[in-house]
Amino acid sequence: MEIVKKYKKYILVGIICLGLLLLFIPRSSNSDQLVVKGDKSKIEKTEKQKERLVIGMYDPLEHSKIYLGYDKGSMLATKLVYESLVRINNDLTIDKQVASKITFSKSGKKATIKLNDKTFSDGSKLNSKAVKASYKALNKSDSEYFKKSYTENIVGMLDYQLGKTKDIKGIKVIDNQTLEFDFNNCRSENMYAFTLPIVNVKNDAGSGSYVVDQFRFQDYLQLKQKDKNDDLSYQKVLIKNVNTVVMEKQMKAYNLDVLEVSKSHFKTLKKIGYHNVYQLNSDDLHYVAFDLTKASGKNKNLRKAVYYGINKKVLKNDMDAQDVYVGHYLSTTLMDNQDVYDLNKAKSAQSDANKSKIDFEVSGDVYSLLRYDALKKTLKKANLELSQGSSFASIQETYSTDRYEIEDKINDSYLKKDYQKQLKDTYQKNCLNVLKEFDNYILDEYLVLPLYTSTYYLAMSSDVNQEQVLDFMTN
Repeated sequence: MEIVKKYKKYILVGIICLGLLLLFIPRSSNSDQLVVKGDKSKIEKTEKQKERLVIGMYDPLEHSKIYLGYDKGSMLATKLVYESLVRINNDLTIDKQVASKITFSKSGKKATIKLNDKTFSDGSKLNSKAVKASYKALNKSDSEYFKKSYTENIVGMLDYQLGKTKDIKGIKVIDNQTLEFDFNNCRSENMYAFTLPIVNVKNDAGSGSYVVDQFRFQDYLQLKQKDKNDDLSYQKVLIKNVNTVVMEKQMKAYNLDVLEVSKSHFKTLKKIGYHNVYQLNSDDLHYVAFDLTKASGKNKNLRKAVYYGINKKVLKNDMDAQDVYVGHYLSTTLMDNQDVYDLNKAKSAQSDANKSKIDFEVSGDVYSLLRYDALKKTLKKANLELSQGSSFASIQETYSTDRYEIEDKINDSYLKKDYQKQLKDTYQKNCLNVLKEFDNYILDEYLVLPLYTSTYYLAMSSDVNQEQVLDFMTN
């Protein structure tokens, strides 16, 4: 599995499935909370400034080949310069980009993909051979591409990534517009294997609506629009490195449209006067994970008792007030506190489970102990006696570079047969719904319970298209 050095301290297992975690449910209309409102009348941009979107980043731009950079600026630029076979959105809808049609076999392990008629920005044809060449280039053993784990379930991919073979057995070119992908097993996450950028390996050209115009290592990257883009309608997009020393000067000169800020910047932003500031949820998330291999974890009524018995208001009162307590869904973009707490349902489930003693795995730091005490308090009202242990559940913490293990847990448990049947049925009916169906399954059967996430702030010039730019920055 590819390990991203920069994020080692955050990695639990890998990269793939947190994409599922973070994208699990449509964005709420209240997901982006406006906390500071700017005044458009204070903006005096030149016509040239109006034509471009300027995004400030604190992390340096790491690579001249932007699809290899895992800093946020490179990842944002990659979305505009390159297309993938499909794009997975925050609401778990899947948009076809380079792919025109995807069909799966009854086993859910073979996908046949037809391609749209597309060209790279250099005018060359984007055909099946170009797609396979791109996958080979990104996944070869010496490639710096940091999302190799997205493709690990493709037959023969691990051997190829390790340099043991010269070809990827599980990707076959059928004709100019058709490919077959063979997977080792049926998983919802296989859809993420289709999200790698399609790159012309000869010159790094892409098929997106923007091209790289200028690049200076660790300084700035400018893109210019090649084709009309309904998602982002600026002629140029400039992504540049900034620091807090020059931030205020850059903003006063209208040279920064978008920048992540802290509360300490609010006074300055209000003084400048033309920026909107949004509070957004971070990519980290704490959630309750059950151990389905143990007798207590297999008891669905016991899981229900915990699911309905955790009162997030109690947790919030006892924990950090800056944490956002998310509701029923697994999206950290969701700001609504849609709490599923229901003491009557919890007590009824506990009674049906005929068990009152459960345990939670607790690490030894003060924060975890405080959280444990808060959980013990709220679950006591549901007639559950909580102790420290590791046989029933734990509180897991995830980041944007982690692998979310729920699908592994299900496939290693008594739920596997039922889950696999539903998964294969979905792949047959409409494979583009597979992530939403997986989301429904883990909420209804596994009863995963997201608890809370942290927040950050994004300042945006009030004259830019707010919805369009927010979607670009967060999707």
